[in-house]
Amino acid sequence: MAGVCGVPVWLLGPAGEPLARLAVPGLVAAWSLALPPARRLPLAAVGAGMAAVGLQWGLGAGAMLSGVAGMLLLLVGLTLRPVEAPRALILILLLQVVLAVGEVALVGGGLAAGYGQLRQEVARELDSGFHAWFQMAGSAPPPRLAQGWRVQRELFLRLFPGLVACFFLAAGLSNILLLNAVAGEEGPVLGPPFHRWRLPDHLVWLLIAAGAAALLGSGPWREAGLNLLLPVGGLYGVQGFSIATFHFRRRRTPRWFRLLFYLLMGLYWYGLLSVAVLGLAEVWFPLRPVPAGEDGDD
Repeated sequence: MAGVCGVPVWLLGPAGEPLARLAVPGLVAAWSLALPPARRLPLAAVGAGMAAVGLQWGLGAGAMLSGVAGMLLLLVGLTLRPVEAPRALILILLLQVVLAVGEVALVGGGLAAGYGQLRQEVARELDSGFHAWFQMAGSAPPPRLAQGWRVQRELFLRLFPGLVACFFLAAGLSNILLLNAVAGEEGPVLGPPFHRWRLPDHLVWLLIAAGAAALLGSGPWREAGLNLLLPVGGLYGVQGFSIATFHFRRRRTPRWFRLLFYLLMGLYWYGLLSVAVLGLAEVWFPLRPVPAGEDGDD
């Protein structure tokens, strides 16, 4: 099992697979806007099918393209009947999760067996990478360091499904932003503009349920809650960055400061947590005034 729906095997496989997922659907969907509406979906389906067959025949990686092809078809469909970008992001995330679950079940002869095989393969990849550092130096890892590594590896494996879902979320976000940037000369194709993105308020109940399962549950319920918290929290992190972008625009904040803020918040877990809390707070507090003409210019 070289990878699940294009996620590399440490977070699974060759770099080209996740890079294709992060950019190809959005770019192709933007190109499709030059075609008549009646021809977009058929041509997108034919192109995705040809690419899948080519990869399967030549590279043995056709399975990973299911996520790319699925996102492409969904994005093209959303350009025909546009929905708000935050809802499109949720749909793209759900599509990738469903395809990944189906692929794990299909390859492993069942969901539980397939996930067990995937977990073992990821553990082997992690261990081989860890020991390779010390083999290059011709020494063995110190016992205390090896023990600490085992603890961190188990934590990673526990959160692996949620981390993969976060990668799917990043792929959906990057493709929507690419589609809007390349094709949205007169405004975003999937609106509103990023600084006005807002998630459906009722999504907060999913976050509450995941938090309750993680804190109060045990066994599989606790594991499910922890892994669900990651992508749902990631969605509120996107909303938090949208809120920050809104106020940067209003105050005409220099681009270099915006970039520094995004980098610092994105590199550290407590920065991401702070941004997610900011996004969650908008469920109860009006953090972005509505009056027109106050947004500022880039």
